[in-house]
This record gives sequence, structure tokens and C-alpha cells, in this order.
Amino acid sequence: MQMKVKLRNLKGIAIGNGLTDTIVQTAHTADMARKNGYVDLVSVEEYDLLHSLALTCSNMAKQCQTNSSMCLDAGGCDGQIIEENCTGSGLDCVDNLSHPTLFLNKPEVQHKLGVSKIWEMLNMKVNQAFVLDNMKDYVFFVPILLAHNVRVMIYAGDADLMCNWIGNQAWTKALKWPGKAAFDNATVKPLLAYGKKSGEVQATDMLSSSKTTRSCSRVDQSLF
Repeated sequence: MQMKVKLRNLKGIAIGNGLTDTIVQTAHTADMARKNGYVDLVSVEEYDLLHSLALTCSNMAKQCQTNSSMCLDAGGCDGQIIEENCTGSGLDCVDNLSHPTLFLNKPEVQHKLGVSKIWEMLNMKVNQAFVLDNMKDYVFFVPILLAHNVRVMIYAGDADLMCNWIGNQAWTKALKWPGKAAFDNATVKPLLAYGKKSGEVQATDMLSSSKTTRSCSRVDQSLF
């Protein structure tokens, strides 16, 4: 895809537990049911069935790219986290979102962002407007960003089933860009936070893919 892009002051982006290459990632939806490092959620026979269904979902995601009527069906291939240790009381298992909510509603922050509406973590009216986009591929933007020297960080919690680190590993290694060989051959190293190992990371100067331990869709919230 040829695209003219003008980027101003953008140095890097981070995609956390995201669906970026839906065709590739959906095919790995079932992997975490037996390859999560914590517990086998299904039997071998059940896993074989789930893997077959995941490939069907991947094919539906492929059709979604050119036929939007398939996107809702493809989006139905979903998963849950391995262990729910719920302390929240709202729309999410972990719903302590007071810090980002306070930050994004500060007058000086809203002024910088050029917005005037109150920030809401979940607005279903807005959510519905994007419902068909969930299974669309956006992976083609990544090589464009890398070509413009924008660093890209991909990460996922190691207990997230749906947008899991195995799918991230698959699509980042399948990504075609000038640094592909260097990334594919990069050594997987410990991911350190405050001097302690908190996961693993494979990285070059421009692209990194990591998994964080004991976390799901919100890597800052420990599950157990």
C-alpha cells in the first residue's frame, strides 16, 4: 500500500494487547488455552477443536477485510483471561481507572489536547461506531511508521487469551520491513521493571515485542 504520510513530533507508539493483524492473531486465539504457562484450560481433544475453530475465525477475519458484513461474525471469536481475580465493581474485572480519568479531565490537559468534552473510559455510543473496525487489519501502518523512524512497541500480558502474546509474536515476525531479519534474529531477553524481571522482550532499535508476567489486558494490574 502506497501512502503519503506526514508525521510531526511523533517519536514512538505503543500497542498494548491490541488486535493489529487480525488474520494472524485470530488464528492463535486458542493457543493460550494450553500454552499459557499457568494452567491447561482444556483437554488435548478440546484444544484441537478450538484450534480448528480459530482457523475458521481467521478465515472470517480475512473475509472481513473486503466484506464488512463478515466483521461482526469474525469479532465473535473472543476469549477471556486465564484467571479472574476481580476486585473491581464496574464494567471491568479491574476498574481502578481513577488516575487516567482525573488526568484526562484536567483543564490544562484538555487544553493541550484541544478537547472540551469530559473523558469517559467507556462510552458505548462511541464503541458502537467502531464495532465493524475491531476485526479490520491495521498492520500495514506499522512498516510506514517504522520507515519514518517512529519506534513501535508491542506488548501483552501473558494471561490474556484473546489479544495474546503468542499472536503478537506471530504477526511481528511475519511483518515485512527492512529490519525484519534483525528483529527475527534478536535474542529474547528479560524485561526489567525497577530492576526486577517482569516478562520477556524481543527487540531491535525500532521494533519491540514483549510479554509481561501475571497480567492480562491491563499490564499494570497484577492478576495474582
